[in-house]
Formats: sequence, C-alpha cells, structure tokens
Amino acid sequence: MKASDIVIRRAEESDGEFAYQTVERTMKGYALALWGTWLEAEARRNAASDAKSGRSRIIQRGSERVGVVCVDRLATHHQLEQLYIVPEHQRQGIGAHVLQLVLSEAQAAGLPVRLRVLRNNPAKAFYERHGFSVAAESPERFFMERALNLPETPVLQTARLVLRPLRLEDAPAIQRHFAHWEVVRWLDGRVPWPYPDNGAEMYVQGSMDVRAQGKRFFWAICFKEAPHDLVGLIELLPDDGSHDQRGFWIAKEFQGRGLMTEAADRVTEYAFLQLGWPHLWLTNAEGNVASSRIKRRQGAQLVKKMEKKYVSGVAGGEVWLLKSEDWKRHRTL
Repeated sequence: MKASDIVIRRAEESDGEFAYQTVERTMKGYALALWGTWLEAEARRNAASDAKSGRSRIIQRGSERVGVVCVDRLATHHQLEQLYIVPEHQRQGIGAHVLQLVLSEAQAAGLPVRLRVLRNNPAKAFYERHGFSVAAESPERFFMERALNLPETPVLQTARLVLRPLRLEDAPAIQRHFAHWEVVRWLDGRVPWPYPDNGAEMYVQGSMDVRAQGKRFFWAICFKEAPHDLVGLIELLPDDGSHDQRGFWIAKEFQGRGLMTEAADRVTEYAFLQLGWPHLWLTNAEGNVASSRIKRRQGAQLVKKMEKKYVSGVAGGEVWLLKSEDWKRHRTL
C-alpha cells in the first residue's frame, strides 16, 4: 500500500449506510459476545447523524471506500471515537497509516490521544503496538491513551541565563537553594515541609523518570558564566487538564532581579514558536504577586480564582490562560 493511495475526506449524508455497514461488520460480533445483543437502530442512527454532520470521515483507497474514522478534538486531548476498516481491506497497513495521521495532528496541537476499546476486541494489541497504554478500565472496556511524545529537552539561552536539562548531579544545589521558606511558601501543598534531607535527590530521580517517558520538560536555571551551577528550576508540560502547565522557582538571593521573568519568557517562546502549542494554562497563589506580574506581562488572562492548599496553608489561587496569539501581540507592544 502506498500512502498516496489513501484519501480521508469529510463524510456526506450519502455515506451514512456505508458507515453503518462498516461499524456492523467490524463490531457486531464483539457486541454480541459481550452483551448478547446488537442495537441496530441506535447504530444506524448514530452513523447517519455523524455522516450528515460531517463529524465522521471516510477513508478511501483510490475511489473505493474502505473505512471510517472519527476524531473529536477537545481542549485537553483528541478523542479517537472510531477507526474501522472493512474486513477485506484489513491487515494491509491502512489502519496504521490513518492512526499515524491522527497522532501527528495531535502532536502538532500539543495534545495526547485517547480512545476506548471493548475488552474482547483484539484491536487493543494494535493500539499498544502504536504506543497506547491502558489508563483505566471497566468491566466492558479499556480506556487507552497515547501521551504526547515530547522531544528531548533543548538548551535555551537568554541575555543572562542558560536553561539546560536537569541532571542527577543537580540534587545538592537544589537541596541547598530550595529548602527556604521564601522559595517554597507559595508552592503546591504536596511539597513536603520541612523539606527532608533527601528531598532534592528524590525529586530529581522522579523527574528523570517522568522526562524519560516524554511527559514533561525540566530545565535547570543557570547563569551563563556558571552553566553547571543550578540556581533555580522551570518545568513545562502539555495540557493534561490540570490547568497548570508551567512551574518555576529561583533561589532567594536571586529573586527580584527579573531573572524568573527572563527564564519564563524563553520557555514560553519555546512552547509557542518551536512546539506550536496553542495555549498555556498557568496557576499561582494570589499572594505570589511576582508570579502574577509575570503572567500579566506575557498577556495571560485571569480565568478564575479558587482556594488551594499551598505549603504555607490554604489560600486563594489564580488560574490564567495564556493564548499564543495574545503572547505574540504583547511581544510587539
């Protein structure tokens, strides 16, 4: 099969019957084995509605219709609702080709892909071969996700700083700079306090595991003249629904010098211009005025306020949304 042979087009109302027949031929057997019944009227109704609205897409090999695909593009992820290939065209690489297109689109959007599959459907193994894993399960279904595959953490530079990948040997510097009330008071309440003697070592080891899975970026903040000496940290992760995609801290002796703004601006530039992410969700405590100021300067909009547990106790928190276009506009002001 040549990739150029495959065309994916928007479904039309006249595709409704083909869409239903494809679903029936690929799914009816599993439904009967699992539930003992096949809801034909409901399946026909859904296929006709999705075709008429254009929600579903028709997969063609040349001029021949060979399958159906349906992806819901949500704010936090892309949901693969359907990927069905008619039996006589299965095991020819068509499904794998279409799935790669779905994954590439989600990667460009900076989002993971999720789906659900019946427990008795061997398609679970197909998705596992393409990097999906089971995130949850019910008596009837597996709920699977393919997390966003982030690139290697790059070295970034600003006028005064080098942001380099976090390393295991950074643990002593983190332990020395982080375990101060002025640094941790407005951080998430899950940060242990008093900070344990092995806190930095445990943090770095856990971060390396997360980084190895391609789930998050971790940068050590260093001065250009001392690129091996960590004085702060900044993290970045895709939109996972937590509304918290960027976090940072800097040693108390370097606060108030604009260094954190400098680092945050460079990481934000990387997220929007290199990764192509459409937005960043950001949070901070209301009392952390410096952090709020950075967000406002970048063009973020305050979305809501809520109470949250911080190291210093329960206090008001803020949730911000920084859109790529707003950030770009503020850069030119």
